[in-house]
Amino acid sequence: MPPGPAPTAPEVTKAKGNTGKRAAAPEVVDTTPESRDDPPAWMNEEGAAVWRELAPTLIRENRLKETDRGVFARYCEMTGLWRRLKQQVDKEPLQYDSTSNHGSFKRRNPTLGDLFQCERVLQSQDGKFGLTPADRQLLIQRQAGQQQVPGPLFEEPSREGPSLEDDLDAMMNGERVH
Repeated sequence: MPPGPAPTAPEVTKAKGNTGKRAAAPEVVDTTPESRDDPPAWMNEEGAAVWRELAPTLIRENRLKETDRGVFARYCEMTGLWRRLKQQVDKEPLQYDSTSNHGSFKRRNPTLGDLFQCERVLQSQDGKFGLTPADRQLLIQRQAGQQQVPGPLFEEPSREGPSLEDDLDAMMNGERVH
């Protein structure tokens, strides 16, 4: 049994004030880092919503570490931006009429270009957290210690040929896209 009275709770000591000659102990500040489950406080609402959707699964599957918070937060913010752009594109027509000295033209909605740019960034980042089936398979094989990967679960899309924007232009002109 330890000698002396039991320690006084900090709330009680603070309420009584400093009754002794010694300087009062400094107030304890909580310096524990944010939980990995919680989005960083600086994130916007769209990004935080994506974080709350994806982070629990990634943490449970040991694919999101404390050191990944910044990179994953950026990914979530970009996904939130993509969702916002997608909603905007869904509300607006894909083309609009434009008139210049050269005549009348149908022009593509400029928000589509922003949406495609955002899509490209997200596609380049999806694999870092195993968010596609093929990348999940690679992560599982690496975690299992397999050196040689037998082959992709799904074929990697070819980077050659027309871009998404070219396909969209072709579709808008009534051409068939393969």
